Formats: sequence, C-alpha cells, structure tokens
Amino acid sequence: MKKWKKICCIVVSMVLMIAILCIAVLHKQIKSVNSIEKVTDDFYIMNYYADYKLDNMLEQGISTEEELEDFLSANIFFGYSISGNESYYGGGCTAFSVMTPEGKYISGKNFDYDPTEILLVYTHPEDGYASYSMVDLDIMGVGKKNDVSSDSLFGKITMLSAPYLVCEGMNEKGVFIGIEELETEAIHQDNGKTDLLLFLAVRAMLDKCVTVDECISLLGNYDIHTQFDTPFHLLISDANGKSVVVEWVDNQMNVLDHNYCTNFQLSDGKDYWVGIGQDRYETVEKKLKETENILSIEDAMKLLHDTRIEWNGEWDTEWSVVYNQSDFSVDVCIRMDYDHVYRISREYFK
Repeated sequence: MKKWKKICCIVVSMVLMIAILCIAVLHKQIKSVNSIEKVTDDFYIMNYYADYKLDNMLEQGISTEEELEDFLSANIFFGYSISGNESYYGGGCTAFSVMTPEGKYISGKNFDYDPTEILLVYTHPEDGYASYSMVDLDIMGVGKKNDVSSDSLFGKITMLSAPYLVCEGMNEKGVFIGIEELETEAIHQDNGKTDLLLFLAVRAMLDKCVTVDECISLLGNYDIHTQFDTPFHLLISDANGKSVVVEWVDNQMNVLDHNYCTNFQLSDGKDYWVGIGQDRYETVEKKLKETENILSIEDAMKLLHDTRIEWNGEWDTEWSVVYNQSDFSVDVCIRMDYDHVYRISREYFK
C-alpha cells in the first residue's frame, strides 16, 4: 500500500511539474487569449502580450502564404499545423492623412469587404513600438463564414496569428500605414534581397519605424511580395505631417508625395488610374481642397461616412477608423454604425 501511495505521489508531482512548466512557457499566450474582449457581435479587442518572433521572421524571409503558415506553426503554435482562408480576397478601401485645427496629425481609413468579423489588436513588444492594428478575422479562417467561431477557444487561439495579418495600423510614434487593394498586377520583386510579404512588412514598419522615411528605407531592404497574388499600394504618414503613397510599378517601388488614395494606381504608366474608387477619391479630394487638408477628428469620421460603400452585392464598409497620430488613440466605427464610435487609447489596456 505504501508503495502505491509513493507511486501516486510521484505521478501527481510529475503532472504538477508538467502543468507548471506549460503555464510558465505559455503564460503570455494564455494571457493574450484571455484578454480578448467581445465588444459587439462583430468586433473584438485583444491585448497581445506574447512574443511573435518578428526578428526571426525578418531573418528567415517569407514570400508566400504557405511559408507564413509554416512560420506561424513553428514559432507561434508550437508545431501545430494551421491554415488561413485561401479563398480570401480584398475589396475597396479609402485612406487619407490630414492635420486637425489644433495642429495634430490624424489619418482616416475605411476597410470595405464582404461582411466579416473584426479584431483590434494592441501589441507592445519589448524590443519595438506599441501599436494598434485592425485585422479581418476572415483572413485567418475565423468567423461566421468559416467553420471556426470567433467565440470558441480554438478561434481565440488562432487570433495569436493576428500581428502578422494586419490590414492597417498606427504605432506609438505616430506612424500610420494603410493597405489598399489595386486591380493591376501582383507584386513579386526579385532583386536578390530577403523576401517579405506586404502584410509582414506592415508589421515590421509598425514595430520598428518612427518616420515615413524609415518606412521607405525598410521596404527598400526587401523583395516585397503581395499576399493572395493580389496587388496593393500603401498610404504611409507620420506624426511630423509627412504622407506618401507607395506603389510597385513593374515590380519597382515608386514613392508619391500624396496624402490620400483609394483603389486605383496613381503612378504614371500603362496602369495609371486603373482600378476602382475614383468617385471616393474625388470626394476626398474635394473635401481636402476645401479645408486645405485640415479636418477635426469628427470631420474625418464624417468624410469616412461620406466615402463608405453600402452593400453592393460583393462588399460594404466593414470598419471606419480615425487614427490620432499625435495622441496615440483611435476612434473606431464598426459596420457603418456611425452613431457608436469607440475611442481606444493606451489607458484602455491598463
């Protein structure tokens, strides 16, 4: 009897040690998952505590969705195989950067897509800048259109991939980056540099860059590839008031001094003005000329309202966000419900 008691004690001790070890190793992942808050049926907020191994990713180089899935499996999910939504495609977007009457810098962004569920993720890496990012959960195969519920444990664990699947974001230094889809040719550079998906480049810029110039320099250090074999361009602005649109024409990066864009190419060439969203572009252009690029936060949200897309059989406006680059806060409107605006600041996560 004593022998069996001793064996039981040893087994229980081993189980406890393994449990303690697992908790110690997974503490920040567990804390991140537990932080997920359901704000509305379609909107979630996450405070991301875990290390998402950005430097490992940048060193390795990733040019395809499959390579990204392999990286996430090995570095985030401890070898567990994952896959995103391979049928995912983009829609329309509107983005602009302006100054407020008080002299602060803000940016506005509409994300237009097939109805989806939405995550705002707050990251604060030990060796990088804190940032807010907006994520379409459909990209990672989570939500009502998929087999994985956003409210399920598996769905929440899958959200640990969120830092690498951002559609737009702003860091604490005031750098804003917005991705907008084009209708030209997918980007696949081949200059002998380390490969990098555009989604991942956005994460790297948010974590590492303080100015637009630093963002451009970072992009130039990699061979950029667009995810889903779809072309995109970027609106990038900073807390000093500099704004650019970055495009890749014939796989060559082109930087335009411009502070707004939608979904057609602005660079000269055979695809100049090819795409959609010219009406939204002209609405923004008219307003910014009238106000000399000065808008209050409320007026910026009103402009996002005026450039929203009602359901057209393919997509509509999923979210509208005004990013305060001077104060590191965001105003978020979900699914065109402009009567309910959520203001999120760093204090929200304390």
